[in-house]
Amino acid sequence: MAFIRLVHFADVHLGVENYGRLDPSTGLSTRLTDFMTAIDRIMDAALAKEADLVLLTGDAYKARNPSPTYQREFARRIRRLSRAGLPTVLVAGNHDMPNQVGRAHTMEILHTLEVENVYVARTPDVFTIQTHHGPVQVGVLPWIVRSGLLSRKEYKNKNLEQVTRLLSQGVDETLKSENGLVARLDPQVPHVLAAHGTVQGATYGSERAVMLGQEMILPLRLLKDPSWDYVALGHIHRHQALEAERLPPVVCPGSVERIDFGEEREDKGSVIAEVERGRCSWMFHKLDARRFVTSRANADGDDPTAQVVSAIERIH
Repeated sequence: MAFIRLVHFADVHLGVENYGRLDPSTGLSTRLTDFMTAIDRIMDAALAKEADLVLLTGDAYKARNPSPTYQREFARRIRRLSRAGLPTVLVAGNHDMPNQVGRAHTMEILHTLEVENVYVARTPDVFTIQTHHGPVQVGVLPWIVRSGLLSRKEYKNKNLEQVTRLLSQGVDETLKSENGLVARLDPQVPHVLAAHGTVQGATYGSERAVMLGQEMILPLRLLKDPSWDYVALGHIHRHQALEAERLPPVVCPGSVERIDFGEEREDKGSVIAEVERGRCSWMFHKLDARRFVTSRANADGDDPTAQVVSAIERIH
C-alpha cells in the first residue's frame, strides 16, 4: 500500500482583526486578508503536492458566531478542495463550539449541506475515507465542552480535581474502551487521530489571551498510542512535536498567522505528513506570515517624537 500524504493545519481564527485597517478596495479588514491568504497558500501546497487528505484540527473562527462575511470566505476555500476531489476533515475547536448543548457549531452547516468530500466532526467518531492512494481512517476528538458534561449526574457536587479526573477517564474510555475509537480501527490501513485540546507537556504561545472558558489537559499517554500512525493536534498556537523521538508523532502545526506581539518570533505554517500503517514522516511548511516587529527608542531628547519616528523608519 502506498503512503497517504496529508496536509494538517489548525487555529485559523478568522475574525481576528487587531492591528489591521479597512481596505477601501474591498471593504474588508487587511487582517482578514492576511488570514485568508494563509489558508490559500496551504491549499495551494495541498493541491501542488497532490495530497490525499486535508485536516483542519479546530478553530476556524475567532468567535462562536462568525459574521456571514467570514463564513463566506471560509466556505469558498473549503469548496475549492471539495471540487478538486480532495477529502477534508474539519474538527470543531473551542472557538467553534457553542456554549449550550444542542446548538450547531460554526462548521456544521457544511455537514448539513452535505458538501462533497467534507467530513465535519462535532462528536468523537472514526471516518473511513477513500483517497487516491487507498483508504485511511481518521479518528476525531473535537473540543470537550465542560458545561455539557458538568450537567450530568456523575459530575454533581465534585470539586475541580475530581471533575478533571472524571473528564480524563471519559476521554480514555472514548479512545480505548471496548466500543471506543481504537476498537473501530482496521489494522490494515493507516490511522490518524485528529484532536483539538490542550495536551500535557505542550508549550503555549500567547493564545491564552483568546481562549474561551476553562479547559482540561489531555494526558500525553492517551495520544502516544501505537494504534495511531499520526496524531494531528489543534489549539496550541506554537508549532511543536511532543516527544518527537517516540511514535506516533503528536504534532501541533501552530496557528496559521500571528495574532499579536506575543507571537512575534514564532514561525507560522502547516504540516505535511506521509503516513503508512506503522510508519510516518512529516515536515513543517512555513508560511510568510505578517511581520510583527518591536522597535525600541530612547525618547529623551528635545524632540522625542522625531526620535520614535526615526526608530520606526529603521525597521526593515
